[in-house]
Formats: sequence, structure tokens, C-alpha cells
Amino acid sequence: MVTIKIDERTRAGKAILEIVKIFSKDKEGVEIVETAARKAKEVENIPNKLTLKSMEDTSRGIGLTKCDSVDDLFEKLEI
Repeated sequence: MVTIKIDERTRAGKAILEIVKIFSKDKEGVEIVETAARKAKEVENIPNKLTLKSMEDTSRGIGLTKCDSVDDLFEKLEI
């Protein structure tokens, strides 16, 4: 048995994972197993209610601050 760690967030990792999926489809002896940490991370990436509301408001144009330039943005942010 061989274990290979693949970071599927990288371009190379995505490519390797797709190749393995293609060549191992319907084959015995090859199994792709997600780690518990990876599954847990997917759950953590679900936006909470406040974030969802903010995203909806933004897409509707609610609560946006219009700026004429980067300097104007920094001034409005008091930076």
C-alpha cells in the first residue's frame, strides 16, 4: 500500500487528482480517501448567517460605500 498526499488547492494537485480519478474509475485496488481534516475544513468554509446577509446586501447594492479613488477610500475608512 502507498499513501500519496495531494494538495488539491494547487494546479499540480488538481491535475494529479483528476488523472488518478480517470485511471482508477471502476478499477479494483485503487481507492481515493479524503481525510477527516479535509472534510472538516469543507464544513468550516460554509458562511454564517451574517456573512450570507452581507453577501446578499452587497449583490443588491445595499450598504455600499462609493469611492472616487483609492485616496477617497482610505479617507472614508479613516486609514
